[in-house]
Amino acid sequence: MTLKKGRLRFLDAMALAAIGATLLLYASNAARDPKGAAARPAADPSRSLLISFVGDIMAHPINYSKRPYSAIYEAVSPLLREADLNFANIETTVDDDLPFAGWPRFNVHSSYVEAAIEAGFDVFSVANNHISDYGAPGIRRTLDALSELSADDGIVFSGIRAEATDPIVPVTIRKNGWTIGYLAITEFLNENHGDGLVNLIDYRDPKTRKRFIDYLREVTPAYDLFILSVHGGIQYDLAPEPAKEAFFREALGAGVDIVWSQHPHVLEPWEIVRTGATRKLIMYSAGNFISGQTSEIDPKKPWLPRTLTGDSAIFRVRVARAPEGGATVASVDSILVTNYKNSDGEMVVRPLATLARARLPPPWGAYYRYRYRAMRSLLARTALSPVQREFLVPTPPAKEPEPRGPFVIYTTD
Repeated sequence: MTLKKGRLRFLDAMALAAIGATLLLYASNAARDPKGAAARPAADPSRSLLISFVGDIMAHPINYSKRPYSAIYEAVSPLLREADLNFANIETTVDDDLPFAGWPRFNVHSSYVEAAIEAGFDVFSVANNHISDYGAPGIRRTLDALSELSADDGIVFSGIRAEATDPIVPVTIRKNGWTIGYLAITEFLNENHGDGLVNLIDYRDPKTRKRFIDYLREVTPAYDLFILSVHGGIQYDLAPEPAKEAFFREALGAGVDIVWSQHPHVLEPWEIVRTGATRKLIMYSAGNFISGQTSEIDPKKPWLPRTLTGDSAIFRVRVARAPEGGATVASVDSILVTNYKNSDGEMVVRPLATLARARLPPPWGAYYRYRYRAMRSLLARTALSPVQREFLVPTPPAKEPEPRGPFVIYTTD
């Protein structure tokens, strides 16, 4: 983004200065992607993989009416370029023949997706409840648009297919000596008019779930690493409901190594599941990566539930070879990010820790410090149990008599 002289307010200037210092620490030893300045070292079949996962790339009017779209990602792109692969969910159709549109029927043009690709994203899910907003024609045009971007930029996507008779099959990704299986599914569509073109798996239906789990057992052994994207759950819940948790665990038992989920539009805890010496990962909800849902927030009320839709994380997952073969999750690093409205009126993604530490004028300084404490408290719950406990957000920094919650999550001590 080009910063126009005289238009950058003090808040933006201080935030960008802090971001620069923060990203220097992350990027100092990073090997750049071929999209960047230097190529990575030659592939080593024994090396580990660093994979980043984020949540929903939404398209509200404030997101697509501001250009350049590259401004959305400029503060986090250096982090993305450190990873071998970066996954995101495109929560909209992509049809250049229709106008841009926000809720309730989303549509963007290829240029909106291209900005995410330029920032470093190279693997996408398009299996979600909004992919059928414009029926089968919108799904097919999205397929055409992403196929063209795949040919031009080498991206990978999963979740839709050209014909209802085409089988649901994983996409194969080959990276640094790894053979990776990737499959994206959605629990439901807003209107059931996808004409069989969407990878629709209602995991709440016992027969459907069993057939799909049996299918996973058949296909996962062909890969070193298998990643399943699941779009589902209950919107704005801070914990997975039992049906979702049970399905994800069954998927791991069927050979899936990483379950990456979206749809609630807020973060939910992540969990490492051990199987012998192997560690597998469930990300129950990655939240909104970019949206317009917090574009009109009141910074004096940082504890209101809507603020949760503006905070998310970049999950940086290190995957290594398991001793008995296959893959094991060596580490998970969750970098908290937030949607931030800059002086040009753009909603952009910025590291939450950076804004919390910046010298911002009130009430924004207090707002971001509060949000950082709240989200760190939520993500500290990295293991789940059948016991429901309350997650109380920190004490409000302002004196208004607003409610503090409670928000309910699953957690252990």
